[in-house]
Amino acid sequence: MTNAVFSHDFEFSDVDIENLKIIHTNNNERHMVPCIEIYTSKLIKDVEVIGHIKSESYYPHHLELQIGNGSDGGWPLCGPLKKSLGYQAVHQWRSQNDREVWLNDIAEAEKSHAAMLERLKHG
Repeated sequence: MTNAVFSHDFEFSDVDIENLKIIHTNNNERHMVPCIEIYTSKLIKDVEVIGHIKSESYYPHHLELQIGNGSDGGWPLCGPLKKSLGYQAVHQWRSQNDREVWLNDIAEAEKSHAAMLERLKHG
């Protein structure tokens, strides 16, 4: 849970541990894999750790600190933590539970981006 999920302060007690699950996503090779990634251990100012869970409860295999693509026994190396950590889960949840509004938000963001590029091009 990060600032990508909530815009207000939250605590570990806000997490529904009983319904927690690892999301799956397509990797660069289009294989469906668990969304598990390796980050550098240095925390940045905008990211707070609010608790720790035992991964064995959610992922039945031993997690190795091995760089890979999620389908080869390793996990993507993502560098330092960012404030947007968790965006994949937000998008996946919205695509399933808030699909129409989510698609409209994407279309609006695409229009806004295209308009910005036009302004920059014609300066």
